[in-house]
Amino acid sequence: MSNIDLNLIGIFLLLLVSITIFIMSFAKPKQKADITSRLDKIKKEYDSQKLSNIKSGKDAIKLEFEEFTKRISPIASKTLNKRLEEVYRKKLDQAGKYDVSVIKFVSIRLISAILFPLVFIIFNILFFDLDFITSLTMFSIVAIIGYFYPLVKLNTMIEERKKEIFKSLPDTLDLLTVCLEAGMGINEALVKVVDKSRPSALRDEISRTLQEIQIGNPRLQALKDLAKRIELKELTSVIIAIIQAEKMGNSLSRTLKIQSEIIREIRWQKAQEQAQKAPVKIIIPVALFIFPTIFMVIFGPLVINYLVGN
Repeated sequence: MSNIDLNLIGIFLLLLVSITIFIMSFAKPKQKADITSRLDKIKKEYDSQKLSNIKSGKDAIKLEFEEFTKRISPIASKTLNKRLEEVYRKKLDQAGKYDVSVIKFVSIRLISAILFPLVFIIFNILFFDLDFITSLTMFSIVAIIGYFYPLVKLNTMIEERKKEIFKSLPDTLDLLTVCLEAGMGINEALVKVVDKSRPSALRDEISRTLQEIQIGNPRLQALKDLAKRIELKELTSVIIAIIQAEKMGNSLSRTLKIQSEIIREIRWQKAQEQAQKAPVKIIIPVALFIFPTIFMVIFGPLVINYLVGN
């Protein structure tokens, strides 16, 4: 190889190194910024993954319960008939449990009938140590209690939800009246009530009614379905008044204002009724806890003196 070729190669290598250094001198800050952003991204992904793992750890029991419910659902379906399924579906709707199927609810009852006796067995082994006959009897009783506990809890949820709806009904009617007096239609007024009201069971039911109207269900029928779902006497009377006002062409805002005043009067009467029942209800705890203490304080020293004197 000649000297000219070596010189050309050397010059080419020097140019290549120079160009590389020049490019790297400009690319270095950008590369540093890219590395920093990538590190931040990795850190965020790690934190989100960690949070997800914590959340999944909290929900692990729930997921296992869901899986066990699915496995036991074939057995639960065999215990159902059409009439019983309608009854359970109605109760679940009244409790606001629209996402819970009847099969799942029956499965929960069966699981509860299994878990309650298992807990009793554990407590019996650790603390009670009952004999076989007593243990078998208590096992059967606890299993029955476990089977009916979800149903009792569901009925309690229904009653609490009805009380919540009754409590928020007058304020909701007032807001609906204001919207109607402002010139809105009944559908627009219901949408505004859902947007401006605080989260409540009544708001959820009105939102569900609006969804039914949007998918093509007639408004009056959707309102009737609302009354049928909740089965609250005061709400039913309000919906009947709305239907009659629309059919007769009466002022809907005036009708709702009257209904709001009536419901407030009913609520005041119920509050007075509960206040009048309070003295009667307080007799039992007074007789069980306060009177014995008073008797002990008054007659205790006399009994002690009598016993010591003898």
